[in-house]
Amino acid sequence: MYKFIHRIFGFYVLLVSEADAVRLLNLLTEKRLLFWRPEHCEGGLRLRCSLFTMEWIRLAAARAEIPLTVERAVGVPFVVYKYRKRLGLVLGSFIGLLIIAASSFIVWEIDVTGNTNIETARILKALDEHALRVGTFIPTFNVRKAELDFILSFDEISSISINIKGNYAYVDVIERRTPPPFDDTSGIYDVVAAEDGVVTSIEAIRGSPMFKAGDVVLKGETLISAFSTGIYETIRACHAKGSVYALVYRNFTVEIPFDYTERVETGRTERKTELSVLGRDFALYLDEKPSFDAYDAQTGEENVVLFGFLKLPVQKRTVVYREYARQTRRIGEEEALGHAVRAMDNWLSALDGTLQSVEYTWKRDDEREVYILTAEARVEKDIAVEKELDLSDGLPELSG
Repeated sequence: MYKFIHRIFGFYVLLVSEADAVRLLNLLTEKRLLFWRPEHCEGGLRLRCSLFTMEWIRLAAARAEIPLTVERAVGVPFVVYKYRKRLGLVLGSFIGLLIIAASSFIVWEIDVTGNTNIETARILKALDEHALRVGTFIPTFNVRKAELDFILSFDEISSISINIKGNYAYVDVIERRTPPPFDDTSGIYDVVAAEDGVVTSIEAIRGSPMFKAGDVVLKGETLISAFSTGIYETIRACHAKGSVYALVYRNFTVEIPFDYTERVETGRTERKTELSVLGRDFALYLDEKPSFDAYDAQTGEENVVLFGFLKLPVQKRTVVYREYARQTRRIGEEEALGHAVRAMDNWLSALDGTLQSVEYTWKRDDEREVYILTAEARVEKDIAVEKELDLSDGLPELSG
């Protein structure tokens, strides 16, 4: 502790000749001037004194005609003086040292391992709800309570281990294995069509299939019946289950005006920076929004590293705003088709099911001054949905 204090406030290392060593020690004792660690060396006697007593020792030695040599000066004040023209570097280093000293009992970083299907961000959020976050005061943190509370609140995790080493919290989790889906066989259900389509395949796990590949079905028609007739004309009912894939049709229309409005970047940008120190956020700006109205925003986050290797519990978040303006100009048919095809591609990528084919038509409407693209896509998907039967009026009539 004393070494740390001496380096913070600064001290001198003095050298006196062997012949004057005893005289100097007696003089300093007589004057009650503080010094420490006297030791013999090749040049005589070496000792240390604080920055505050150095001037008194120098004056006393001068009056006693004892020559002193300052071998070196050690500590923060001398570093500050050396780099006094580089105030930013000095202040940054000093602030970094203060953070290191003040945060020796605080969690700097949380490392999560063992998760494959669950996002780390979700685990960190759940840990935050149970007192473990960047900035947690380690001496008062109850590891066992946090582990128990976490397990009780996070159903997808079966085990968690929290180990704190230094300023780092290492969290190892084991994800819970999901049991196979429960096969519900209770009740009496038909499998019906969720929408119109052309059947491509039908697989009945339970029940009697009512269609075959190539048949056209309408929304609501029974695809797999819950009832079947045995060899002795007995009727059996079950919870029908299966999958029925069919080709369904999707339609899309987009209009591109002759006078096309697009976004054009103006080149103006603004940057907003925020620091998170030990879990506390500090905004380095006055207004959260940029000075312009129309803009795109790009965010970035990075950890602050001191001296190129010391990772601090400080995250720097930056948002870059880029202004854009809306510009209207006359476009030709080829460019309009390009815009329409891109819109169609975005629509196709969002379709549910497997795309089988797509056809589109393109025309120009001079009266309305628009280009029109109309598309029809064939998609294969499972159209089977289960429907519970109401048997209050008796059993339905079965064909064949």
